[in-house]
Amino acid sequence: MGWPRACLVSLFSGASTVAIACGLDAVGSVAPGGSGQDGSGQDGSGQDGSGQDGSGDGGVVDAQVSQPLEGGFAADAACNLAGPGQLIVSRVTAAPVVDGDLSDWSTCFTHLDSRTTGAHIRSFTDAGTFPSGDFALVHDGSSIYIAARVVGVLPLGDNGGPELYENDSIAIYIDANGSYSDLNNGYGPDATQIVIDHAGRVQGFRVTTQVATPNMNARTSALADGRSYTVEVRIDPATFGAAAFGATIGFDIAWNDGVGDSQVSEISWFKKCGASTGCGCSNGDDAPYCNSRQFGSAQLLP
Repeated sequence: MGWPRACLVSLFSGASTVAIACGLDAVGSVAPGGSGQDGSGQDGSGQDGSGQDGSGDGGVVDAQVSQPLEGGFAADAACNLAGPGQLIVSRVTAAPVVDGDLSDWSTCFTHLDSRTTGAHIRSFTDAGTFPSGDFALVHDGSSIYIAARVVGVLPLGDNGGPELYENDSIAIYIDANGSYSDLNNGYGPDATQIVIDHAGRVQGFRVTTQVATPNMNARTSALADGRSYTVEVRIDPATFGAAAFGATIGFDIAWNDGVGDSQVSEISWFKKCGASTGCGCSNGDDAPYCNSRQFGSAQLLP
């Protein structure tokens, strides 16, 4: 399957479904040392907030970044942006088919790797590896659709859950009504982190607490190259306990590198604020997974 020449960043409305096609491409590397989502990494901690924090904003100069597939889609870090961390999401009349094949996505795709300006980077071991990829969102007035193509880092990991972030995976962060900015810290009742791994497994989190992700289904198909994987998601407001999405929602996305029993690194698209500005986490960590005020935003065009 050829990759569409577009930038991935689109949200749609409708019944919630997740479809994932899997495979891997090149290997990347990143500088060592910090916190991880569950605290299992060497040199650091994670979702419980203990240990050193090796996070950074804006990339790692000496990192080797996983490279796009030959013939891969063109992507642009500035695609559909109104400003730093602010996406503009087009409304579509014909939603893409959620099947893992991204050739029917014509919207712009946004590129994200460890060199992306404004990216929030955390490394939890001295392995120095980072995934890279592209993402897109669209919406149809009721549902949101998200597509991603990720170049992972071998091995991909085979943790059966719930710690799917210990595998190569993506994390999608959504605050359904955009009220994240009103919170002191943590997540509001309509905010959830959804982790989808390379094999199509899905797990929701609110900070460190596992939660269900209703109205979501996942499926996976391997790509011929054996190194990259695609993700397509269709979600309802009900997934987040809401009757409808707000005109502007809280949004973030991240690529996880994991080996199955530990999280190696994470690249988040955006981090709006942090501990230095009074926007850290109650568990002592400093990342979007534990405070939805750190999410970026996505404006759903009428």
